[in-house]
Amino acid sequence: MNYIKNLVLLIFSIILLTECSNASIISVKDTTSQKGFNSLSNQVKLKQARNNFLAENYQLALENYRELQSSYPNDAMANFRVGECYFALLNFAATVEFLENSKAQNSLVHKNLNFILGQAYHRTGKIDKAIEVLQEFVNSSKEILEENKDALTFIEQCKTAKKLMANPVNVKISNPGVFINSPFEDYGPSISGDGKTLIFTSRRPETTGGRTDPGDGKFYEDIFISSWNDASNTWSEAKPVPGRLNTDFHDAALSISPDGTQIFVYRNVPGETGSGDIYVSKLNNKQVWAAPKPMAKEINSSYFESSASICADESYFYFVSEKRGGFGNGDIYRSKRLSKNVWGEAENLGPVINTTEDEVSVFIHPDGKTLFFSSKGHNTMGGYDIFKSVYNNGSWSVPENLGYPINTFHNDLHFVLSSDNSTAYYSSIKENGLGERDIYRIDMKNYAVHLKENQVYKSNGLSILKGSVFDMDAAQAVEATIDVLDLSGQKVSSIFTNSDGEYFVTLPGGINYQLVISAEEFEKVSEKINLPLDNTKTYVMVKHFLVKKISKEFNFPKD
Repeated sequence: MNYIKNLVLLIFSIILLTECSNASIISVKDTTSQKGFNSLSNQVKLKQARNNFLAENYQLALENYRELQSSYPNDAMANFRVGECYFALLNFAATVEFLENSKAQNSLVHKNLNFILGQAYHRTGKIDKAIEVLQEFVNSSKEILEENKDALTFIEQCKTAKKLMANPVNVKISNPGVFINSPFEDYGPSISGDGKTLIFTSRRPETTGGRTDPGDGKFYEDIFISSWNDASNTWSEAKPVPGRLNTDFHDAALSISPDGTQIFVYRNVPGETGSGDIYVSKLNNKQVWAAPKPMAKEINSSYFESSASICADESYFYFVSEKRGGFGNGDIYRSKRLSKNVWGEAENLGPVINTTEDEVSVFIHPDGKTLFFSSKGHNTMGGYDIFKSVYNNGSWSVPENLGYPINTFHNDLHFVLSSDNSTAYYSSIKENGLGERDIYRIDMKNYAVHLKENQVYKSNGLSILKGSVFDMDAAQAVEATIDVLDLSGQKVSSIFTNSDGEYFVTLPGGINYQLVISAEEFEKVSEKINLPLDNTKTYVMVKHFLVKKISKEFNFPKD
């Protein structure tokens, strides 16, 4: 019996030493911790809590630590551990509450107290306090640690925030309401080129199968869709995308193509994908979405691929990858379409766009030259901010922060802009939101980037040309190539019809074009058109073409 008792005491001693060495949890001055947490039962709870935290089971770890903290409400380490869990769960207000309590009891309880507290102040908009505490952390360090570099970065972000908040951009941000957002997480909005279709990702109970992810206890992701109603000037109630797109597990929307016939999704299928790949689902003529298929090997790799956006004429495909050879964690790449079913080798957009940090949520505007993305590496206010860059004369402009209040102290992601530049959507965390993350609408009509001083908003000059190509005799869809030429004969764009014979392209309006339709075994068709321009919204022109098969004469043999 004594042997067993000694063995138990040895095990608990090892647990105690391990916990102390992992986290430096007990300060000499922290008498409450020494008297209370040294009991065997509390040491078991501490070890259990720490194991859950290190396994990233933050909610369970919080519950463990809260149980201990409720018994010792004035204990510095108990309050620190609770605050640390809240920080990992992105509840920054609660982080501030418990870390302030911890610091009041013992400011030396943990070396990272000011480091985490400073970030929490930053994320809750207490900028001056954040700078003060983070600088205190840097000054207290006797050696240059990775945390010191991060703290200096956060201080610069706070300074950027003060500058941007002093010069807010002229936009109106609103919540689309309960037809789009839920009490749960809603994010990743994407709109079609005509602004009539909205897709997004949601983790609400209505997801397929209604199951939860054991990792975070939240419902699995599903993709939802909504249609714009011109009569009521509102979005319809969002529903799960019909067809074979959603499954019982995670299905996340990356974007919808400008023509509204393709949805790009992220999937991580064991034994099938690398670390996560980009798939595409296509809309059939029955208005049902097909099972997603992986994108080409020039795009997907054995590394993590996420975020996708295709040009309106489908000439380039933009995406994010963590493949080797990049500048940071996640970099933005693009692949050029070589033919209807062949993509070229992906090219990195280079150090002007990509940084040593993460670039995510890429969106190429229907104009084909304006790129929006979120980044942690450029001059952000904190977390991910949204940036804009324009491709001109073979190079990208220096990314420009879209400014406050579009960007905030939180992660601002998934920015998309309508073809006429009037309306944007993105996902963010804001006070009085309906859920954990919501989708927000931005009225961009007075946004300074698009307007000169005292200028009244008008369309950016883009119009939409769409339609179909059909066999005039068989009344069947034709897969064709449509070359768009200006009146000097210069090729402006080259597009392909899909399997249903449909085409879609955005072009500068108010201009005359020559359209040349080519298809194998069909006579070539050439027609001039005038594409109108509407200065108040995106003009949509529908133009259908009928093509005739090349006649094959049969020569009878002579007698």
